Amino acid sequence: MLLNVNPYLGLTAVNSIFFGFKLVWHTLKGFTHVDEVFVAILPVVEVGEALNQIGLYISNAFFCGLIVHREIECSFSKWLFYQKVEMDVPYWLCWLVFDLRKINKIDLKIDEKCFIVSSEIKNKNNKKEMKVSKEKNMEQMSRRNLLKKTLWGSASLVGLSAMTPLYVHASMEFKGPRVPDVDAVKVSEHCYYIPALGSSPSPENYGMFSNPGFVVTPKGVVVIDTGSSVQIGEMILRQIKKVTDKPVVMVINTHYHGDHWLGNHAFVAANQDVKLYSHEAVQKVLKTDGGKFWFDFMQRNTDNKITGTVVTIPNQTLKGDEVFEMGGVTLKVHHFGRMHTESDVAVEVVEDKTIYMGDMVMRRIANMEDGSYKGTIAGLNSVLNLSVNQFIPGHGKHEDKQLILDGKEFMETIYSSTAKYYDEGLSDFEMKPKIMAEPFMKNVASQWPGYQSTLGKFIVVSIKEYEQSMF
Repeated sequence: MLLNVNPYLGLTAVNSIFFGFKLVWHTLKGFTHVDEVFVAILPVVEVGEALNQIGLYISNAFFCGLIVHREIECSFSKWLFYQKVEMDVPYWLCWLVFDLRKINKIDLKIDEKCFIVSSEIKNKNNKKEMKVSKEKNMEQMSRRNLLKKTLWGSASLVGLSAMTPLYVHASMEFKGPRVPDVDAVKVSEHCYYIPALGSSPSPENYGMFSNPGFVVTPKGVVVIDTGSSVQIGEMILRQIKKVTDKPVVMVINTHYHGDHWLGNHAFVAANQDVKLYSHEAVQKVLKTDGGKFWFDFMQRNTDNKITGTVVTIPNQTLKGDEVFEMGGVTLKVHHFGRMHTESDVAVEVVEDKTIYMGDMVMRRIANMEDGSYKGTIAGLNSVLNLSVNQFIPGHGKHEDKQLILDGKEFMETIYSSTAKYYDEGLSDFEMKPKIMAEPFMKNVASQWPGYQSTLGKFIVVSIKEYEQSMF
């Protein structure tokens, strides 16, 4: 198999196997008292996508075997793997969740050449805590027993260690920086949101470019969207505590774009029993490639500031028309079909005449590739029929019905103009200046973030949808 792929792949695999066995050999040879486990670091080989192969898995598996060599009962937990794709591409981290039940604490530290894993453990026999350090070593164990247990642990975890290889850089962080507090805006008696720090993700705004919201009810707090990272989720929790001491009892993700759900991790970490709701399409997308895609996207665009975030998929399904009675505060869930995505839900707080719109409408031009013009126009017509007077979008400030009217006119202008010019035989780049000359586009939409850079993509999506409507 290796003969049919990039020759660097074979080199990488050989290096991986070599270092894996070398790690065990030096452990047998030099560490009868094991106080620190050093993980051999594989050379960084610039081979792009070809790095993720068998030899690397074996090396990872040997490390797992060393972790369990003292018969510490464990299930797969916070196993870190790290990849460098190209010199010019930022580093990124992914995590698998697990629980090391016999380990109270694991500290991962970095020096320039290797991971150092030090831990505090409970001895199974006498239940006394022992600290593993240079000053206080673990009890002796025979080399034969160590080899047996290492190989047993490696074999049992090879299947689970099919992951990207371990690469390390001296500047690598295991958790991104804390996101500065952003005070919540009160919209109505029960409704709040935390305004974004920008219109697109960047290192400067920590990926905080959407509006997480929350509703304070007698039965607890309902959070609407959780931001782009665990750090943003933690920041949301801090702002909630400034408003109320009630616990978060429910989280609703309005759709599957990463700036609306990657912060779920923080809420599960704070309360493992919290319920995470979304449309069923969110869960379907995230369980395939969507979760990894959005994690990578946010890491790349923030220079790894979401490091430490665990992909946490919603576990409760919404279809639309659900009603939640929260002690005198009524929440209605609306699904109008495909608008921004096929998974969009809006959350109406009936008594407050306020609705959280997700990304169904906004004064921002960013992403229409998952959506529908005709679906958005129809959906916004339905929204206008609701008994609501305050609209909280996923991006931008809350407004009255003018937000819905302008959002609808924007979609109608692009779609109707595209259809007209398509029938006249114009290409997309010929359509663009004509559409930009339309009064609404010139006077209103031109002021929105992303107008100059992204409008062309919106036109291309509109052409595709118009063509599909003819079949």
